[in-house]
Amino acid sequence: MTKVRNRPRLLLAIAAIATSVTAAVLGLGFGGVRPANAATISVAIQNYSFQPSALTVEVGDTVVWTNYDDAPHTVTTSSGPEPISSPTLQKGQSFSFKFTKPGTYKYYCAVHPNMTGSVTVREATSSGGSSSGGSTSGGSSSSGSGAQGSPPSAEPGSSSQPPTASSSPSSSSSGGSSMNMGSGGAGTCSNQILVNAMLDPFLTHFYRAHLERSPGQQASDLLNVNQYTLTHTVLAEDMIAPAVTAAQNALNGVVPFTNHFYRAHLERSPGQQVNDLLNVNQYVTTHTVLAEDMTAPAVDSLEGSYGC
Repeated sequence: MTKVRNRPRLLLAIAAIATSVTAAVLGLGFGGVRPANAATISVAIQNYSFQPSALTVEVGDTVVWTNYDDAPHTVTTSSGPEPISSPTLQKGQSFSFKFTKPGTYKYYCAVHPNMTGSVTVREATSSGGSSSGGSTSGGSSSSGSGAQGSPPSAEPGSSSQPPTASSSPSSSSSGGSSMNMGSGGAGTCSNQILVNAMLDPFLTHFYRAHLERSPGQQASDLLNVNQYTLTHTVLAEDMIAPAVTAAQNALNGVVPFTNHFYRAHLERSPGQQVNDLLNVNQYVTTHTVLAEDMTAPAVDSLEGSYGC
């Protein structure tokens, strides 16, 4: 009789253990348990700069940018494994982004292109606290508070994207790095044609700094003469940078010519060169390919594929 009376208790205990194990497994499988090494790193946007301007974090970490300036700012990638495009942040507003792909993300403020920063994301390790610079906490996002209270935090993707000259985002890619020849510095691989690479910095700035701001706000910006001049000077540099890069790449076309001229002409006697000339088909093929090699860097730069 004793065994019969204890059997229900034993079954209840087994059921409770099974329920606990199932809940734990489901929690791990569906994101119910936060990785122990995930961290939240804060970046202050203050005095027209990102502080700190360079971060090293791990995959799974979240970075929160909070604007403490009276002026509006954005967090906009110029290159990286995936694009980041925050809404325009007013004073006290925050924007958070969880990094899921390793690589180097270079970003800038679309309103003030002279403001730049970078985040280097590396694969997660077993030890926690992988970030350098900024502060870390256990949360995944935060809402900044400025002198005017605590406006709601700006969530990723909560506003419309600024127009671009190309049909696809200039900084997006899948699984690898993509360098934009425009905003934030020139590069050798952008997957953009030259015209688009030059137009994108202007369109992004015009949308964020002018179309989104009232005439009164723009007049206030203009009164800050030093910052206004610096902003538009850097904008002009970013717009010119792709053309400069294309011109520099075009000079690389000289290398195939000098190599060929040295090996096929200076190192060979006139008689040997005459024999080469008599082999008409090979001679034409050689110099046709040479011409293609000489023009390839310039053509590829115009198409945005040089170095890709």
